[in-house]
Amino acid sequence: MAYSRMTARTIFTNDLKEYQKEFFDKRGIKQTPQYKTGRFRPLTAAQVQSLNTISVTWESHLRLPVLAEEIYGSPEYWWVICLFNQLPTPAHFKPGMIVYVPQPLDEVLSYYGI
Repeated sequence: MAYSRMTARTIFTNDLKEYQKEFFDKRGIKQTPQYKTGRFRPLTAAQVQSLNTISVTWESHLRLPVLAEEIYGSPEYWWVICLFNQLPTPAHFKPGMIVYVPQPLDEVLSYYGI
């Protein structure tokens, strides 16, 4: 079973009136749980050196979930590749860029506190 990057996040109910008016009233709902924005620190140099990496030259047709499936066995770990490369979203990967996929996955997850 895949570990969610949401595991360590606090769940809260947003009680700002402006937010409720904009997002809830229009949908006819009173509230919904939200996750606080995750904060992950970059790995230390020692942590990075302890890992093996696979280098991939990014191409426009590549997709992170497909790459995660090929390497980790689950598309749900696409976010690990983003974090390790310090890129916030898949849209930040550009053709020609060298992308590093860290391994072993369990060790990487432990470094990120998951």
